This record gives sequence, C-alpha cells and structure tokens, in this order.
Amino acid sequence: MDDAKIKKSIEKFKGARSTLLVVALFTLVNVLLVAFESDWYLLFSATIPWYLMMMGIEEAAIYGYDTVTIFFMAAAFLGVFLYLLFWLLSKRFRVFILIAMLVFVADTVLFLVILLDLLLFGGFDFFLLIDLVFHIWITASLIAGTVAWGRLLGVPREQFEAANAEAGSTDENANSSELSSNDDNSNNSNDNEGGNK
Repeated sequence: MDDAKIKKSIEKFKGARSTLLVVALFTLVNVLLVAFESDWYLLFSATIPWYLMMMGIEEAAIYGYDTVTIFFMAAAFLGVFLYLLFWLLSKRFRVFILIAMLVFVADTVLFLVILLDLLLFGGFDFFLLIDLVFHIWITASLIAGTVAWGRLLGVPREQFEAANAEAGSTDENANSSELSSNDDNSNNSNDNEGGNK
C-alpha cells in the first residue's frame, strides 16, 4: 500500500473515532434528558441506552424505584459507558472500532424494529426518519473506520509512522504498536535469510 492510501486509511480511522465520541456524548445527554423527563432529544446518538432509560422511567411511574427500575437505568448508563470505553480503547487497540461498529449495528436494528412498530401500529413521527438517516451515517462511518483498520494491519511500522506523521497524528506509538508483530516477522525473516547466506 502506498503512503497516500495509508494516510487516507488513517484519516478514515480517526474520523470513525471522532464519530464514536460524538455518539457517546450525545447519547449520554439523551439518557440524562429522559431521566429528568425532558421532551428534548439529540440526533446522532444510540437508541438502546435511551430506550432502556425510557423503560426505567415508565417502570418508576407505575411501581416506583424498585429493582427493575434501577436495573433499566443502570443498563442505560452502562451502554453509554461502553461507547466511551470503545472510543478510549480504540486509540491503543484499534480492534475496538470493530466492536463499536457491531454494537451500533445492533442498536440500529433495534431502532428499525421500533420504527416498524410505529409504522404498523401508529405513533409514527417524521422526525424518526431523520434519526434513521443519522443512524445510517454513523454506521457507515464506523464501517469505514473498521475497513481502514483492517487495511492498516499489514503495513510495515516505518511506512505507517511516516504516513501517520504526515497526517498530523499525535498518537503514533499507540497506533503503530499493533503493527509491531508484522514488523517483527519481517525482521525475523531478514535475519534468517542473512544466516542462510
């Protein structure tokens, strides 16, 4: 892979991480808005944590703050925490962008189920279509970041770091560490060839 393609892959990966951070923060805001019984809702966010908090609030309205209510609310915040954790760990271990993508795909599937339910049984709002567009956009960004991660796996460390520096990265050591096994294998191969000669 030439330096231009490596640089492009690095930029796509960074873009996916930025998307993931925005999703985590906006989802946190939405969960808090539901907890305080606000009618506001931010786009560019995950559905599952928001839905879990909604279920918790509805449970609390009927039965008070029982074990089930606390479970739903805790699960909502856990969902937000996972997205933040994936964003943080993906800087050092890029495989977490793949995990984040798979989790958000599951989130999008749930959103589609909710959307279909509203279409069939009433309560549909055009705003949901806009939310669907954002879900597709986020999914596409995370998929692009995952593909970029896969392409960078086989790049020699020196070539990666040169392209990374050109892209203006501040975490060269973190990103290049995953490539060390490839680089080490290359060095071992060269040593063996030298010994044979």
